[in-house]
Parts: sequence; structure tokens; C-alpha cells
Amino acid sequence: MHPVVRDGIGERSFRDYLRADEVTRRAGGEFKQRPAVGAPDLADYGRIKAPATLVLTAAA
Repeated sequence: MHPVVRDGIGERSFRDYLRADEVTRRAGGEFKQRPAVGAPDLADYGRIKAPATLVLTAAA
């Protein structure tokens, strides 16, 4: 997971956000598993999940 930094203060990790929100944690886990099965390589997997990662990171 990646830390989220806003304006250099108030650092909050994405991991902590997922730990605190069970619904988001489950949805994120399910989302990561689906493209992992179909992606031919790690680069494609990253491109597939990037949009959702941006949304989840912004929410954290």
C-alpha cells in the first residue's frame, strides 16, 4: 500500500484507511483479484487497477 500525503501534513496511510473500513477493504480486495487473473503481466495489471487506486486513495 502507499501512503497518502496531503500538503505535507496529515499523513494517513492507505493501509490504515482500508483497515478502518471493512466494506472498502472487501471491495478493494475483490477488485484486485479480478484483474490479477486476466492480466498477462504485472504492467497490465497496474494499468487495469490504476483508476480504482486513484479513487480509493482520494477517499482515504
